[in-house]
Amino acid sequence: AHAGVAAARLDRAEVRRIYLLRRRFWGDGTRVVPVNLPAASPVRDAFSRAALGRPARDLADYWNDLYFHGTAPPPVVPSERAALLYVARTRGAVGYVTRATYEAARAEPGAPAVKVLMELGG
Repeated sequence: AHAGVAAARLDRAEVRRIYLLRRRFWGDGTRVVPVNLPAASPVRDAFSRAALGRPARDLADYWNDLYFHGTAPPPVVPSERAALLYVARTRGAVGYVTRATYEAARAEPGAPAVKVLMELGG
C-alpha cells in the first residue's frame, strides 16, 4: 500500500472487499485506490485465486456489470514494477506484487515507498 495509508494490516476479507470495490475509503477517509496487473498476468491470477477466491478470468462478468452501472474497475498497470511505482505515487493506493519483485525493488537506491499490509500464499 501507499506509505501514507493508515492501516497496518489487512485480512483476506478486507482485500476482497477492496478489490471487488465494496470498500471505497480507508479509516481516515482517504479513497482506496486498488490497482491490477493485466488480466493475462500469472501474478494477477494467483492473487485473484488467493484473495478473491476465483480465477481472474471468472471476474469478467462482474467487472462488465459494474462498468455497465457506471463503476470503472481498478486501473491496470503493465507490470509488477509499474504497480509498485503507481502505489508509491498514488495516495490511498493498494496493489500486489510477488515477494521477489518487492524485495528486488526495496534493495534499489530510491526504492518506491510502499508498505506491506498482507502476504498471500505460502
